[in-house]
Amino acid sequence: MIRFEQVEKRYASGQTALSDLNLSVDVGELVFLTGPSGAGKSTVLKLLGLLERPTRGRITVAGVELGQVKAAGIPAYRQRIGMVFQDHRLIHELSNWDNIALPLRLAGGLRRELDSRVQAVLATVGLDGQDQKRPNAMSAGEQQRVGIARALVTRPDVVIADEPTGNLDPNRSLDILQLFQSIAKSGVTVLIASHDQRLIEQLGARQIRLAGGRAVGSAHD
Repeated sequence: MIRFEQVEKRYASGQTALSDLNLSVDVGELVFLTGPSGAGKSTVLKLLGLLERPTRGRITVAGVELGQVKAAGIPAYRQRIGMVFQDHRLIHELSNWDNIALPLRLAGGLRRELDSRVQAVLATVGLDGQDQKRPNAMSAGEQQRVGIARALVTRPDVVIADEPTGNLDPNRSLDILQLFQSIAKSGVTVLIASHDQRLIEQLGARQIRLAGGRAVGSAHD
């Protein structure tokens, strides 16, 4: 589902974030990107979301070679990639319904279809009946669930998450990671950048360890 082949990312400042990175993630697999700060974890996710482009190498996602995706094709590609952020990036003036429906509205979806999709993903993340609440009336863990629901509403092939438990206490963090685990079991490929080794080991999922922009280990714990 995801494949990096000799990927390099070098910035104009001269900093090399990734160097000859090779990695692969299978369909329906939950994988954690781990490693020290500056190892390249966030860069991998930015490349997958086409927020940045590699300097060299080949990236393939669900059969799509990202180097062939032109600017005009990025919105359609991003409908296939659900993105979850550490800080939720929710619009607090809008209801949960409107936050979750936003990607579909941008794609021109009809309201009847939007409502059924929104209600379905709210049920998936355990927030039935909370579509009219606003994010600022919810706990940090609930807000992160709304962010995950927004990532799922386009029915993506892949969900990527950058430190999604970084602002949560340990109990809520484990709940969120178990939710990602259930999402992967439904057939969605999930790739999470995380430093929380203790929680990762509780899940027993595969880890791809990065150091200096390279993969230095890949194993089940």
